[in-house]
Amino acid sequence: MNDVVSPPDVALTGRLTGYKTKPYRAWVLFILLVVYTLSNADRSLLTVFAQPIISTFHLTDSQWGLLSGPPFAMFYALMGLPLAVWADRSKRVVILAFCILMWSITTTLCGFASGFLILLVCRMGVAIGEAGCSPISNSLLADYFIPIERPKVLSIWALGVTIGIIAANIFGGAIAGLYDATSGHGGNGMGLPHLFSGVLGFHVEGWRLAFMLLGALGLLVASVVYFSVKEPPRGYSDPPTSMKWEAHSFASSLKELLSKRSYWWMTLASFQATLVMYGVISFQAPLLQRLHGLTVGQAALQFGFPIAVAGSFGTFFCGWLVEKLTLRYFSSVAWVPAIGVAVAVPFYLVAFRSTNLGEVRIFWLLAAFFHYFVIGSAYAIGQGVVSSRSRAVAIAVLLFIVSGLGGSTGPYLLGVMSDALTLWHFHASSAVAGLSPHLCKMQSNLTEAQIQACHLASSYGLRDAISLMVGILIPASLCLVICARRLKRDYLLQTKN
Repeated sequence: MNDVVSPPDVALTGRLTGYKTKPYRAWVLFILLVVYTLSNADRSLLTVFAQPIISTFHLTDSQWGLLSGPPFAMFYALMGLPLAVWADRSKRVVILAFCILMWSITTTLCGFASGFLILLVCRMGVAIGEAGCSPISNSLLADYFIPIERPKVLSIWALGVTIGIIAANIFGGAIAGLYDATSGHGGNGMGLPHLFSGVLGFHVEGWRLAFMLLGALGLLVASVVYFSVKEPPRGYSDPPTSMKWEAHSFASSLKELLSKRSYWWMTLASFQATLVMYGVISFQAPLLQRLHGLTVGQAALQFGFPIAVAGSFGTFFCGWLVEKLTLRYFSSVAWVPAIGVAVAVPFYLVAFRSTNLGEVRIFWLLAAFFHYFVIGSAYAIGQGVVSSRSRAVAIAVLLFIVSGLGGSTGPYLLGVMSDALTLWHFHASSAVAGLSPHLCKMQSNLTEAQIQACHLASSYGLRDAISLMVGILIPASLCLVICARRLKRDYLLQTKN
């Protein structure tokens, strides 16, 4: 792959106008938003079908946390580093198209998994492909848009997280409803699941069909990226005084990052916020199904979808507000999300503890709105404190810590806490002595009273665990406050156009 190096005379012709025309920049932003949405839809689809997959493989909450957390997140984070170094030296658009192609193929293969371990391996393959999405997209957007536009642009791009969750809940909920109507309750045998069963030669469960269709969509998106997105010159939209033309090694980029204390405080805050975010998302559907008796489709469409919409509005609103405040209050890019994540805590607690579904929905929507303030700001700070040649590496390191460690720790930690608190609820009742989360999942040779006790214990255990986890957002807010106090001295591209 040939290196893509931008000579000074080319880059200095663009400066503060952005690369190409304004409509074309909007198109590129839209395409990269679609890519990020697809990436997050894949991750969220697994959690939409959490309870059916748990039932298929007879998993405890800690086992489910392992499947939805560490293997995917760690491969996602580890592969992001070499892909980012490659992207900082070569044609980013080609690498991005290749990444989309890889994760789409392995997503499709998830639908064919015949066992827990095979599904786990397929998820690792998906993680490797998706690892290049965020670093490469951030690097491209920084060269398409001028510095003053980037907080808003990155907040729009970061909407891919919540739009992906929305899409996964609508799509997964629809598939679940279709499956229930045609397969689960008799039907007329002419539904889409039956059609796929006939073509593929084996019984197609709803979650399998969803992964197959989503993977096929990714193949189309990969071709659109490859043929419609142009590679911009490096540093094209940066102020001329900030441009550096030498190619940075990973070591030199890391050395640059180590000197930026605000970057590390932001990363620590994002790690904590993401740990909570991934934990809540992974167990959102099981919590609603256990505590409130909702079906997969009901949990997805009545809660997953509107909660994701609220998160999208929160992400966009934070970016819009930061852009308005930045020229007057430069550190608002850190102060605004600091306030947001702190405000989210009491709303989450009310939502988890309430027995009224309407109340649960309202407070969960408010919690997601404020919690998701942190997403766009993290990317804006991450790429704003380093030179143009280190941006992909800066975002990759951020994702390694945030998505890798936070994304892997969150679901597994919550699963372990849930199993522990479930066991505590067992011990608190003499009527269910000898039961454990594993025995409850198997449900063999259990009496009706024991099955009911298992259900209550697992419901209350998960509720208590998720309530404890959201408290981690308080130290996340404090880290963002410290970041805000140091940000001005570290930020490179301070312009007052």
